[in-house]
Amino acid sequence: MILLIFLKQRQAELEAVRLAKEKEEEEVRQQALLAKKEKDIQKKAIKKERQKLRNSCKVCQTAGVAARMSARLEA
Repeated sequence: MILLIFLKQRQAELEAVRLAKEKEEEEVRQQALLAKKEKDIQKKAIKKERQKLRNSCKVCQTAGVAARMSARLEA
């Protein structure tokens, strides 16, 4: 009888340990997922900023070309 109680108690302890381990693993997965999302957001922001710089450089280049063309026309 005492052995049966001991075995049930041991099984309950093992189950508690298993559940705690699963919970910890799930938390780690969630943190990894969050880190990945943050990294993706940063990548998109960097990509957007680079695109803005490219576009602003194109505008500057276009303005420079227009200025040179008007200078040639005036000459």
